[in-house]
Amino acid sequence: MHLRTLVACALAAATVAGAAAGCVPSSAPILPQDVASALARHPMRAFETEHLIVYYPEGRQDEARRLSTYVEGCAGYLVRVAQIHNSVSDQKMIVLFADLPLNNAFVTPRVLGYETQAIIPTYDTIDLFSLELGQPPDPGETACHEIVHYVHLQQIGGFFWFINAAFGAVLTPQVGLDLWFDEGLAVYYETKLQPGTGRLAWPFWRGVFAAAYAGHRINGGDLSLFQRDFHAGNHYLVGSQFVRFLADRYGEQKLWRLINVQGRSIFFPLWVNLRFWQAYDKTLSTLLDEFADEVATNLPPRARPTGQRVVRPAGYSARYARAADGTEAVITADHDQPARLQIFAPDGKLRVERNLTDVIPPRRLAVGQPVLISGLGFTGDARTLYFVSIDLDPTYQASRLYRYDVGSDTLSVVNRDLHGPGGAISPDGRRYVFSRADGDHHDLAVLDLASGAARVVYQEGHGRFLSNPRFSPDGQRIVATEVDNSHFQIRLFDATSGQPVATLPTGGAAVQDASWLDDHRVLYLGAAETSAGFQVYVHDLKTAHTRRISNAPYLAFEPRGAGDGAVRFLNREGWQWTIDEVALPPATPVEPVVAVAPAPTPEAPPEAPGVATPAPAAESPPPPVPAQPPSSVPAPSPSPAPPPPSAPVTQVLSDKPYSPLGDLFIPRLYGPTLTAIGRSAQIYGLVLSGNDRLSLHRWTVAGYYQPQGGGEPSVLVGYTNRQLAPLTIEALAAQYKVHDFPATTPPADFTEYRRDREATLNLLQSFYGNPIRLGFSYLETYRPDDPTVMRPLRRMAGPHLVASFAGVESTPYTGVRRLFAITAQVAEYPRQWNTTGSGFVDTFAAVDVVLPLPVGARHTLSLSGRGRDLVGATYPGLLTVGGYVSTLLGRHSNRPEIKTEESPVVPPGFGFTESLRGFEDFPFAANKIVIGDATYRYPFIIDRGWASSLWLLPAFFVSQIDLELFGAAARVPVSDAPNHLAVGGALTLRTSLWTVPLAVQYQLARRITDDHGLTHLITLGN
Repeated sequence: MHLRTLVACALAAATVAGAAAGCVPSSAPILPQDVASALARHPMRAFETEHLIVYYPEGRQDEARRLSTYVEGCAGYLVRVAQIHNSVSDQKMIVLFADLPLNNAFVTPRVLGYETQAIIPTYDTIDLFSLELGQPPDPGETACHEIVHYVHLQQIGGFFWFINAAFGAVLTPQVGLDLWFDEGLAVYYETKLQPGTGRLAWPFWRGVFAAAYAGHRINGGDLSLFQRDFHAGNHYLVGSQFVRFLADRYGEQKLWRLINVQGRSIFFPLWVNLRFWQAYDKTLSTLLDEFADEVATNLPPRARPTGQRVVRPAGYSARYARAADGTEAVITADHDQPARLQIFAPDGKLRVERNLTDVIPPRRLAVGQPVLISGLGFTGDARTLYFVSIDLDPTYQASRLYRYDVGSDTLSVVNRDLHGPGGAISPDGRRYVFSRADGDHHDLAVLDLASGAARVVYQEGHGRFLSNPRFSPDGQRIVATEVDNSHFQIRLFDATSGQPVATLPTGGAAVQDASWLDDHRVLYLGAAETSAGFQVYVHDLKTAHTRRISNAPYLAFEPRGAGDGAVRFLNREGWQWTIDEVALPPATPVEPVVAVAPAPTPEAPPEAPGVATPAPAAESPPPPVPAQPPSSVPAPSPSPAPPPPSAPVTQVLSDKPYSPLGDLFIPRLYGPTLTAIGRSAQIYGLVLSGNDRLSLHRWTVAGYYQPQGGGEPSVLVGYTNRQLAPLTIEALAAQYKVHDFPATTPPADFTEYRRDREATLNLLQSFYGNPIRLGFSYLETYRPDDPTVMRPLRRMAGPHLVASFAGVESTPYTGVRRLFAITAQVAEYPRQWNTTGSGFVDTFAAVDVVLPLPVGARHTLSLSGRGRDLVGATYPGLLTVGGYVSTLLGRHSNRPEIKTEESPVVPPGFGFTESLRGFEDFPFAANKIVIGDATYRYPFIIDRGWASSLWLLPAFFVSQIDLELFGAAARVPVSDAPNHLAVGGALTLRTSLWTVPLAVQYQLARRITDDHGLTHLITLGN
């Protein structure tokens, strides 16, 4: 799915102001835990080529060399067309070849001392890439997409070239272009540079786009990351077609002219329209209108042909299977509905409907999404359903095999990790055939269900991948799709030996998803000249005759037969799937002939077709359809392809074992920094940050000085270690010495001396996505000159342990629909380590539950309960309950505001606070409290946006308005006023500016207890 690139864009957005003024010290890790774990668990090596530095695990040398060959081919072309060349842009590209099933890939942009890096997994265990995206799950194919991001993000010139050259890896202004351009550019080149593959040439991608926009005019909101129409991201789908349009109409160099202008900008998120005008002599708004006109011309609405009937809707994302007796299974999800399994009887009646995601432990399936599911199929008697789903293991993703018993409505785990996408269960229910991932090839494997033993029965060559293998009804043969770097074909295998026996004559067209009608007829998806998307074909092995049997208006997907003279498939209509049916044409009786073409030798390189998608060979005339223009848009013209994966790397300049100490102490970030301390003090300094290339170590050192007042030097030191990943060790120590203004009214005309110290040590790890933190915290402030504080020295120090669990089910519109979350923490503060006068233990526990409500799909009820007790604390009122949030925009109340006073014994900012809704302007103190909340929520969906706003500002998108009704209650034991109650409502407008979510909330609350205040609040958050 490549949900990628600007993983750190939000981080960059939040730090733009600071980065522009100076360097921001940070030792926080940037790589996800699973990637860090993969890099830490294997000895690594590194080799250099003309454009690359590739870090790879020992034992994967051959695969890494093939990867670099692919990337060099793509990178060489991109470097030639790029327009900015300098000491920053022309740095060698860093590729981390991580040995894990990431089922994704991404590029981290240049930000906060972290260099640009491409993270490519050694293998994938999902069939999404070849099935829906037209990409073989080849690391090289994936890396070609990612290297587009890399070259794009490194196009840095002008002011930011100076900033990066002078101070290290500070920031790239390319993050100012919206993600639709970033991803659209990468999809455009993944297709252009790799003829025969890529999304823009793939019938599924083209068919989904045609179905969505035939008869509908495109607008700026359709490009947004936050648009929720397409399950794989509108910014990918529409962005890729828009970039293709710009390249076709105005030339490829205009894309890089825009990137050139953006790379030299100073206020890079602003004036988006102006930058397009500088590159194209037209604004972005005008170009978008031209693109909408092209789409409207090429994509007129198309109706279903006669003979294709709708059976039932199937949601906006789906997987489909059909048994021999006509029983059907659909795993579906929709904008308002979570992933769920539906079983329909042969007569069409719904037998079973159940949610797939478990939110309460033990969870059989924690991440239920149709796009993560493969190998959906019934046993011969239709009593049992099997499928494989990508789910969570303690650290890595796992491809689990599940069994669903239709009669008892029970779901169970058969195998916890097949190491590959699913295939099919044998008719007798004894064997499960699947594709086993082994680096840069996927082999044919069979799992014996009785013994649990899996074995590879046919091993593919490097760069070849099998997908969607399925048993014939008699269990004697297996049909599967085989794909290499540019060619898809349908192959038959002997089910006993696993050896290939034949290849179907598909004429070199794009083909996928083969299944069986009966023992001698094969169904599959193929490209057609008269359609943007896939159509359904049937091949008769006895007659060697192929016939197209569908004329779906835009896209047919996952065709399945049941021996009843009809074929059903998923039909794309708008943003939704329906299950449609067409009748099989009558068979023409002929004498049997040679069944299929002979199978090629696995090592023989296949002929690479172009981007065009001709109809398969030996095709019979399709059923008649009304005369209409093809519902498609052009694919990009192919460039000379990069060398195939089997070609040798032109030159490896060096290859040596990786040592994290080799470049650890080379600063990646160096320069001035500015920090605010206390009430009004500002200190200036220098920061150095560095890390080894795999980020196993990350360090930061900053020194500060306050020019005014004769301040003393201040220092900060931070360090992160991930050598034991998934365990992460974080340490920070800082001491600040400043002269500050005291908080007096009227303001005092003198300064006071202030010394702040802090230190933290944390051990962090997540299990199944649930974090655990064990650590030690120290915070101290010393203000001997401040007459407003009771004690000049305030200190808190002690160990802490925090653990949490969250099981979540969500939908695009509803958000969190079902939730079960628990959090527990305990911290000890010995008497000699704090200034409260006693030792005590801070205990906290919380339970949060979200439930869907009947009569409607969108509204939910949230219930939460939490308790906190400072056990042993003798100083009263250490815990502050209520108080304003920091993003308050406006307030009005019929009661005077109560200010939150600074604690006289606890250092400011230590965290002895608990929020209480309705009491934002009425804080109170306690040492022990129990809080309960109930919130009703209903979202009103808007999903409307603009590619730029007010000519000056970046993209703006309005997602929804949330209506909330809430009640909050708190009880303070052993108190004169133990009960605190409030009720109210809120309206929240959820928007986004650029890539930053923004939420403006108006809240009206009435306190039933205490002062009975009626409070109006307007807040800004995200």
